[in-house]
Amino acid sequence: FFFQAEDGIRDVAVTGVQTCALPISQINKTNIKDLKLQFMVGIDGITGTAGTTNLQGTPLVEDGFMSITDGWNNGYKVDVRSGNAGYIVWKWNSDMDRAYAAASGCCQRKNRGNAMIENLIIQSTQDGRMVALDKDSGQVVWQIKTADNDLMESHTGAPLSFKNIAINGVTGAEMGIRGHIDAVDIRTGNIAWTTYTIPAKGEPGNETWADPYSAWMTGGGSVWQAGSYDPALNLTYWGIGNPGPQIDAEYRPGDNLFTESILALDGDTGKIKWYFQMTPNDPYDFDEIAENPLVDIEINGKMTKMVTHVARNGHVYGLDRTAGTFMYGNAYVDVINWTNGIDPKTGRPNTAVAATNVVQPYTNAPRRGVAGLYCPALTGGKNWQPAAYSKQTGYIYTVANEGCSAYMAVDPGHWQDKGNKLGTRVNRAPGEWNGRANVAPADVAKLGGLPIPTSYGSIVAMDVK
Repeated sequence: FFFQAEDGIRDVAVTGVQTCALPISQINKTNIKDLKLQFMVGIDGITGTAGTTNLQGTPLVEDGFMSITDGWNNGYKVDVRSGNAGYIVWKWNSDMDRAYAAASGCCQRKNRGNAMIENLIIQSTQDGRMVALDKDSGQVVWQIKTADNDLMESHTGAPLSFKNIAINGVTGAEMGIRGHIDAVDIRTGNIAWTTYTIPAKGEPGNETWADPYSAWMTGGGSVWQAGSYDPALNLTYWGIGNPGPQIDAEYRPGDNLFTESILALDGDTGKIKWYFQMTPNDPYDFDEIAENPLVDIEINGKMTKMVTHVARNGHVYGLDRTAGTFMYGNAYVDVINWTNGIDPKTGRPNTAVAATNVVQPYTNAPRRGVAGLYCPALTGGKNWQPAAYSKQTGYIYTVANEGCSAYMAVDPGHWQDKGNKLGTRVNRAPGEWNGRANVAPADVAKLGGLPIPTSYGSIVAMDVK
């Protein structure tokens, strides 16, 4: 069992046993074959009609104790100091209505981990709570509701903690929510600030919802993934997901800010300091919820403070993280047909489809019974799985999905009862609001007879400079 430390090597004294970490540079082609499974620890995950869960969390390790969550948001402290076995010190049961929570969104029964700050472990639950647990005992210190299951809001991401706050955002863009990010004071368990990812009437960005029926009220803008934080700038960076409905872009003309964007927020107030949007009016469901690594690197002799983002739309972006200035947006998957490139000055996608790699003449599905075939696929060039940055090489590494998707647009209708009532369970059944229909085999002919390309995986290294 390897403990990876910031300085590359660390000794951990364990009752007369010495466990030594290997710096990543000491793991090579010759000795990697010696890495083997040391132990397994059984945790919760399967339950009757509510379904089987996924493990998507990144474990946290401190002083030989591992903190993890399972797909039902139960929390565990595991003693891994010996390197030969793992012993559960305590388990916190989330005690939620699993069937109800699992039906409160498109992508439930999973959790992406927790946060540690002071003597607290902070985690969020699918039924909408942020919970603080005592690190030693596992007892609840405080909990507060930060998402509303009745409006189809939920949590799947890990919180981010710094100073005296813990932050997380809500999911549910597929169900007609208005997304928001909430900061909770870790000393009191009360809301410190809330920032909506979809601007209201009169707020900057609302003009990009150009419809006459207030589509912004149900405009989406989910947060699945923990943000990043720069203590020197006191800015926290969050990736924002798709607009709603997903595929039917005709419902919501305009750029649809702040969906498909990176938001830089003031750490004390939550005020939006700058934003950068990657896919305006996204008709492809390219949620840009992924992590935003902060990189300090020398470029042309000048130390540059960057924020990077490996986007689901098939491009990797570099921005100046102080002001949000666009530096580059380069393709990292083999086939992209929704744009022929990124404008090198503005960072906006070019509107024309590339003549060199056109798969079919239109990529976004219009409301006239014609399918759209677009690349990369709906799952993105990269999904939620985090990329990794290496200071040794100056590269970002990611697993990628090479392939395309085909869907039909479905008009979900314009709801008369606005005020964010669309997402309630009494008004809408799950799956009714994504504006998307699968393409039947008989409809392939409408794509010009072209088959949907086969997907395959890749591993990509990208130079941050």
